Amino acid sequence: MSDNSAATYTLTEKELARFLSISVDFVRHLRRTGRLPFVKINARVVYLKSDALEFLAQHRHDAGAGAPVGA
Repeated sequence: MSDNSAATYTLTEKELARFLSISVDFVRHLRRTGRLPFVKINARVVYLKSDALEFLAQHRHDAGAGAPVGA
């Protein structure tokens, strides 16, 4: 897998924050509390797009419902 190929599947903290419409600080909070998986290679932290999509799916609410779908 080339570097360009890997980049299409990963997001930096800033990119993930933009993708989820949340602050970078909240992305870090989610990581520190174990609510958002991450990959750490040396000092670099990245997030898999598939994990970000799963996070969104787990927090999805149906219209008019109070609890996340599947909760």
